[in-house]
Amino acid sequence: MYHRTGLTLLLCLSLSACYAPRPPATPQATPPAAPVRLEPFQRANPSRPDGGAVVYYHNTAALNAALAAEGWHTRALPTDTLPLGQTGVTLSLLDEGGRPLPLYEARRTHVEGTAGQRFSLRLVNRSANRYEVLATVDGLDARSGQPGSYNHGGYLIEPGGQLTIAGFRQGEQSVLPFRFGRAGSAGASPNVGVIGVALFGESRILPPPPPAPAAPPREPNPFPGNDPRYAPPPRS
Repeated sequence: MYHRTGLTLLLCLSLSACYAPRPPATPQATPPAAPVRLEPFQRANPSRPDGGAVVYYHNTAALNAALAAEGWHTRALPTDTLPLGQTGVTLSLLDEGGRPLPLYEARRTHVEGTAGQRFSLRLVNRSANRYEVLATVDGLDARSGQPGSYNHGGYLIEPGGQLTIAGFRQGEQSVLPFRFGRAGSAGASPNVGVIGVALFGESRILPPPPPAPAAPPREPNPFPGNDPRYAPPPRS
């Protein structure tokens, strides 16, 4: 997270976003769809998101087992968007063709993902507020590649805007696409298999009032004792 004069500077972009100096398994990086820039932003609450979501991904057999354990009924229909609290922002997971992946909401939210399959995160902001977006995949921050933390900086999503996070950022001109991993495999991180998104609202800081106009200079007064603004002369 970058700081300057008390403000958090965040990468701001309109389409594609991500960052990770420590890439996951795939060696191929792809260019982002839009350039990024730094933008001042101050969170209303630095440690408490306004909204968020956690999605667990599995192969087909593990998905069915998780849904059965959590009492999901086969008659229930999956969804393709998740509301992020009361923020007016929704989250979708897209496959490599840009199609929404079905999301299964039981006690937790689940999605089916084949190991090696590319995916991206799509956020849509239908509110009049802008938010800072932090995203993690397999426990790693999408911008820094470090273990996910609220202390990291994120991306901005503007009022009425959309944001697609397509992978881990490798630099100014490239990202490493997100891919589903093999959760529970030997040697895998215990955080493989989970996707997280957190939204932080903006602090409503009022601008300082304009300075008071300077008082005009007073004209010389030949009888200042008649002016009630002056103290009477001392008595002898």
